[in-house]
Amino acid sequence: MTPATKIAPSPALATLDGVSLRLGSRSVLSHVSLRLEPGEVVALVGPNGAGKSSLLKVLAGLIAPTAGHATFSGVRISDMRAADLAAGVAYLPQARAIHWPLPVRAIVALGRLPHQMRGQTTPQHDDAAIAAAMGDMEVADFADRPVLALSGGEQARVLLARALAQEPRLLIADEPTAGLDLGHQLALMQGLRSRARTGSSSIVALHDLALAARYADRVLLLAEGQMVAAGPPADVLTSARIAAVYGVDMLVTHVDGLPVFVPRGITAG
Repeated sequence: MTPATKIAPSPALATLDGVSLRLGSRSVLSHVSLRLEPGEVVALVGPNGAGKSSLLKVLAGLIAPTAGHATFSGVRISDMRAADLAAGVAYLPQARAIHWPLPVRAIVALGRLPHQMRGQTTPQHDDAAIAAAMGDMEVADFADRPVLALSGGEQARVLLARALAQEPRLLIADEPTAGLDLGHQLALMQGLRSRARTGSSSIVALHDLALAARYADRVLLLAEGQMVAAGPPADVLTSARIAAVYGVDMLVTHVDGLPVFVPRGITAG
């Protein structure tokens, strides 16, 4: 009998392997491992202070872990040139202050810089990427307006458009729906799903469990710097686990096939 041919597992887009992080005397992350595959949307959830922002910064190469390592496209991030990492990874921080009164299009165009510096694009492709990102975030009508003249929510959409204009293989976004109205929250998450169909991936920190359950392929639940659970949303976001991690008695149900989370109160304890 001919032995079955072993198929090598596909390479991960990005990983964390046994990552721990200390900031001063405080342990922020403890032995966290994860694997991000091409073409998926991953939601990172957990209570305030769980370590979500720090995890995303390690994955983006902005903080070096105290132990363990992060990789992107099979290469340790610590060994990568910043320009190479920037060409494949876009990072949107939680704090989104804009200090320059540039036109909106000029802000969005900054997303093309990593590719321009490496000579990997053309003016025609840059224009198309900028226009597509502005259209996706519905800021094209503001193209010539100074960004500081916009509302906070509109500015948030401009910065999201800048990240999308970068055409990253991996988008890392820390609470990208904060400050967006309901319609634009849904549009953003639908846009991440569309990106996934092209092979690009996103990992986003969210507080809205319904958005995470509805749009994410997988949910990572973080608490006190440790990975409590990881897997399909229905397996991770259970009433029992939410009570244990958040201290909230949560009704988890569905309406018209969509996940719904109704907090009934704070659990005793």
